[in-house]
Amino acid sequence: MKFKELLGELTAQRRSRPNFAEMSPWERSAVLAGKIVRTGPDVSRKKAEEVVEVLREQSALASTMIGDIAKLEPAPSHRATYGDTLAGISVVDRANWAMWAARGIGEIIGVTTTEPVEDEPEPSDLNSTVEMTAVLTFLSQRTLGQFIPFTDDSVASNATAALRPGHLVLVAPNILATQRAMAVDLKDFALWIALHEHTHALQFATAPWLTNYMREQSDLLIRGFDSEASLIKWVRGIAATLRGQTSVIEYFLSEEQNAHLDNITALMSVLEGHADVIMDRVPREHLQSKRVLRRKLNARRVTLTRSKELLGRVAGIEAKTQQYLVGAQFVRSVISASSLERFNRVFDGPEFLPTVPELGDAAAWLKRTDALLGINAEDTSPEDVSEETSAQGAE
Repeated sequence: MKFKELLGELTAQRRSRPNFAEMSPWERSAVLAGKIVRTGPDVSRKKAEEVVEVLREQSALASTMIGDIAKLEPAPSHRATYGDTLAGISVVDRANWAMWAARGIGEIIGVTTTEPVEDEPEPSDLNSTVEMTAVLTFLSQRTLGQFIPFTDDSVASNATAALRPGHLVLVAPNILATQRAMAVDLKDFALWIALHEHTHALQFATAPWLTNYMREQSDLLIRGFDSEASLIKWVRGIAATLRGQTSVIEYFLSEEQNAHLDNITALMSVLEGHADVIMDRVPREHLQSKRVLRRKLNARRVTLTRSKELLGRVAGIEAKTQQYLVGAQFVRSVISASSLERFNRVFDGPEFLPTVPELGDAAAWLKRTDALLGINAEDTSPEDVSEETSAQGAE
């Protein structure tokens, strides 16, 4: 029996949706992707129930641990609105992940619209639906989990989602397939992945300004497009990508747009790198196999067939992998030079985010933000990160 059928029943993810013609371009792309994508491993009902239960249990455990590991806590404004809830949580199949992701994208894209050019197609018709279907189909087979900070009640599987700041989704068939391929313990792997995603939920709970900042930078980036130019440049960008010359995104952005993309890149690198570092700081009594997990997951991230490599460049997978690597190295460098608490000041406001050059120069970021904080560098002492460093070096 297909995992998708069992998971749909077990997680109550089958929700009423508007007529296809009434959907946004992103939702239509998600529906098409859900029909195209392979459903994942064939499993028995007993195995499906086990996987869903393990994911729910380990996610709940991760939510109780993450604050102490990251040395962060939700902002007072977050607690006043949401209490102790960091995020809504759903265990989903690939098709439902595609819908969650598409609607999350729509929440960002929807804050602005490009001006249509007379007698030219709307950007959402040609520049989005086909390409987004391909991207969502590809990513739905690789994504293990995702925190979506932009959540509306129509996306959620229950009525309480409107009271939540964001939503955490765990993609059961992908976690199961990856766990089997890596030959690791399911509970350990589920906890480790859940820790990564709960770190993202905690980041946005600690720094509520992140949501608006991400929206604003995305808005400024998108406003640089006009439909006619976007269509031509997108097609040329796809061709350049397939020739191995560049990534699609880099190909058709203006100088001003690249500046906004740099801001988004720096932010995402910090968020992803931080989550990667935090998941490695879980105490050994809770996760004995964390070094094995890290070694095998890193190997998975860089192992792609030629076809997947091409699709990966179009979909931004290559950039995503770099975000993990560059961001994690920045976080470790700051912690090594100072402390985790000092790094956590990055969540104080946009002015504390590193620039793209500072991602490769933690000392420069420390010097600049020390000045903002009125800190004398001589008063700080480095934190011992030998365990995390050795764990990385062993890989």
